[in-house]
Amino acid sequence: MHRETVPLTNSTSPLAAWLPWLSIAACALLTVLSFFKGFIYAINPYVHVYYVINYRDGLIRRGLLGEALSLFVDQSNLEDTIALAAIVYSATNVAVMLILFAWTIAIELRRRDLLATSLYALYAASQFIPTVAYDSGFLDAYDYLLLLLATIAFAQKQLLIAALIGSIAPFVHEAFVFLWLCPVALAWWFKPSPRVLVALCAPLITTAIVYWVPSPEAGIAQMQSAPLPDYMKDFVIAFQFSQTIVSSLYIVLWKIGHNLFNFLIAIGYFTVPALLLIVLYGRGRADGRAWAALGLATFLPLSLNLIAWDLSRLLAPASFFAMLAVLFMESVRPTEATPRWLPAGCWLAALALIQAPFVYGYATFAAIEDRSFVRDLPIARWVASGMTYYVRNIRPKVETVTGRDDPPGNVWYMEEDAWRGALIRRPGTNVFDATMTKGGMVVQYTAEIVRDGDRIFITRDAHDKKAMMTYVGTLRGNRVTGTYRGGIWGAIVLR
Repeated sequence: MHRETVPLTNSTSPLAAWLPWLSIAACALLTVLSFFKGFIYAINPYVHVYYVINYRDGLIRRGLLGEALSLFVDQSNLEDTIALAAIVYSATNVAVMLILFAWTIAIELRRRDLLATSLYALYAASQFIPTVAYDSGFLDAYDYLLLLLATIAFAQKQLLIAALIGSIAPFVHEAFVFLWLCPVALAWWFKPSPRVLVALCAPLITTAIVYWVPSPEAGIAQMQSAPLPDYMKDFVIAFQFSQTIVSSLYIVLWKIGHNLFNFLIAIGYFTVPALLLIVLYGRGRADGRAWAALGLATFLPLSLNLIAWDLSRLLAPASFFAMLAVLFMESVRPTEATPRWLPAGCWLAALALIQAPFVYGYATFAAIEDRSFVRDLPIARWVASGMTYYVRNIRPKVETVTGRDDPPGNVWYMEEDAWRGALIRRPGTNVFDATMTKGGMVVQYTAEIVRDGDRIFITRDAHDKKAMMTYVGTLRGNRVTGTYRGGIWGAIVLR
């Protein structure tokens, strides 16, 4: 049963009566601004694959969306397929924003104390909305929509609908099972019945099916017929159809181990709004169980970062999960009256956060991608200055080689961005043949290695200007460490 709340706007003055509506309008403006910070309509080329694959050759991972599109478009025509995909993605992204906003409005008009809208302002000012608008075509938006609908169904005690949505979502992307940890934590908070527990198990079953049942042959057959460049087909086969949890974990741990400070900076930049949501809303909850549930619902889904490495894309959703948890709790067991200072505090924080530019980052590199006037504000200039440290290990792609001395050894074991492999010298030359592996992908190239004292220069594919890249390092004993365009690299001279 809902407890009564005491409105802060119970004054008879006209302004007090209109405050909830003014707050709702301000939230709408924040949402629009956040959206246009990162909005890109064109589908990212790296995710074209999701729209041209289907189940014609058998069950494959992440094939449900393409299967649905195959009912409306000839997927061999890439231009028409991607045009339809852009419409579908934009509609999905807008649907997520509208449904979450409508849920907030419904709670605000019930409470009329500015709690829901002021907390929503923190969410809207976060990096989540511009990140999803920027990642045009990625499957995340579809997962967020399904998670939102399933959470609403749970709040309304529509367990069958919630279970059905949860069971479908892994066929869109198997990583949905991590997002599902948000409602799982919320269920723990209100001590669920056995029926709720059964409904929560639905995505676990279908995730197992999606992960274990598809055959590599079906994925390879789809790639052979897909209207995609060959390099993209190889990439998808390696990192979608051949990737394992163990290989993904190794890649992420390598990135964390070699870029720890960057990870800490990114966590701070992208999750501060979520922390504020938890702290400010949690004050109205008398028991520690609610605080714990808020924290778990917000941060457990981020454990996806252990097997996926699009850093900002997978950290920014923290504010979405936090807002989802707040709305769920308010729908199931509302808090008591809101302290009068809380809405004002939320809005002050939101107005500060909205001035932070939209940043898109990885473990080694980050850049301001803001498409709004915010990129010209003082805060954006300060953030840009901070980028100097964040990209400290990034070198120009090609540099002038200062030395011509012969390098030591005939076999080098090399690592770079979780790629690892061997460079073997061609007899009588300083040219090495490299074979590098990462996950299920194998890359081969030639490299010229020279030294200048203890400085090492590796010029990759020195006779191909498009593929040329320079690695610069320092030799200590039989070890070399340095930087290149992609970040940090290291090598051991074996013999």
